[in-house]
Amino acid sequence: MSDFKIIVDSSCDLPSSFVEAVNADVASLVISLGERVFRDRKDITSHELFDRIKETHILPATSALNVNDLTELFKVALSQNKLVIFLTVSSKLSGLYEKAIFAREQIPDKDRLVILDSQQISSGIALLAMAIRRDLDSGKGLDQIIASHKDRVPKVHMSFVIDKLDHLNHGGRCSGLTFFIGSKLRLHPIIAVDKGEMAVRKLVTKTNIDKGIDIMVQEFKDDLEKGNVDLSYPILIPTCLCPNGVKRMLHDLTPLVGEKILFPVEASAVIASHCGSNAIGLAYMKRVAD
Repeated sequence: MSDFKIIVDSSCDLPSSFVEAVNADVASLVISLGERVFRDRKDITSHELFDRIKETHILPATSALNVNDLTELFKVALSQNKLVIFLTVSSKLSGLYEKAIFAREQIPDKDRLVILDSQQISSGIALLAMAIRRDLDSGKGLDQIIASHKDRVPKVHMSFVIDKLDHLNHGGRCSGLTFFIGSKLRLHPIIAVDKGEMAVRKLVTKTNIDKGIDIMVQEFKDDLEKGNVDLSYPILIPTCLCPNGVKRMLHDLTPLVGEKILFPVEASAVIASHCGSNAIGLAYMKRVAD
């Protein structure tokens, strides 16, 4: 039996090279395309998702694991590990956290199971998972780990720029009026995660998302100049079929921090379901919360 296991849900865009280092398991969320149901990261990738959307002209819907599935997941993990930490996508964006809390109550040895709300999505969750692994390695007690996590949550910067609004509109993340206006004016929203919720920080009116990338890079530069980027953590670039955006961001960021801590990562199919193709994000850990 190992000492611990960190479990993240599949909306966590953790680079594959870090999964083993974090000692993480991934719980697959559910994606529906018409009558077909897929387990994220097991049955379908973001690339395969977009291929199916082109074939079927159906936009996907996503859902969390049910309580029975979570209970079984926790029982198996606890049979193999002394401590299990389940880090979920933001509770303000999904019902997964609440379901996990309920599932925990069904387990006799629940004291060895900790449920933490990331208040993040995508690579924002990944940074917090890495931080929890550091706490475990440093020998922090459970109370310290929970307190440190709560302190770190507002230090995570996670933003992304979206090319089209149709996926957000279908998933209920933007109103019909916003979708109509945005489509007519060709708006590209820059969305940031703030206190667990997605908020539109800026709207860019250009034919492509390059201006949005420039704005995200400039925000990073501003934090870097203020000494408010913790460079002991990687800088993650989650992307949904946006190779040109990745090249542009790497070109701008590499002279600032070098290439060793820059990690483009393919977003999960769940994240792609809400962002659509040609979307790109930027996630990093700040030293001090805003």
